Amino acid sequence: MKRILFCLSMILMMGQPAAALQSGNLFGLHLMTVHLKPGVSMAQFQDFFLHRVLPEYERQWPEIHAYLLKSFKQKDRFAVVWQFDSVAARNKYFTADGKANALELKAREGVKPVEAELKAKFGDYTVQYTDSDDWVAQ
Repeated sequence: MKRILFCLSMILMMGQPAAALQSGNLFGLHLMTVHLKPGVSMAQFQDFFLHRVLPEYERQWPEIHAYLLKSFKQKDRFAVVWQFDSVAARNKYFTADGKANALELKAREGVKPVEAELKAKFGDYTVQYTDSDDWVAQ
């Protein structure tokens, strides 16, 4: 819980995203552990992820904004904060029982090429979901 609140508070201090924060925004937090390919630097992975991967996610899910946070303690750790405009915007992608619907599955397919390029050139990552819940700005 402390990690979640810390990461969300970091968004408020990042300048532009703070201006975009509105009551009703829904947030999800995914913690990432990066596994680099030999000869690849973390800076290269981060640059590709920030400038190619996250923008593709934002294209596939137009109602989402993604923010990359870098751990200052662990060199191989990042977090992605996913910000939906609203709970309703998030719910467009899921059935009433929380399963991915056709729109969600189509968006997932849309990011597969850039994820494959990331993996082929730089390495991959594992994701730890911080909780089974998302968070709504008040």
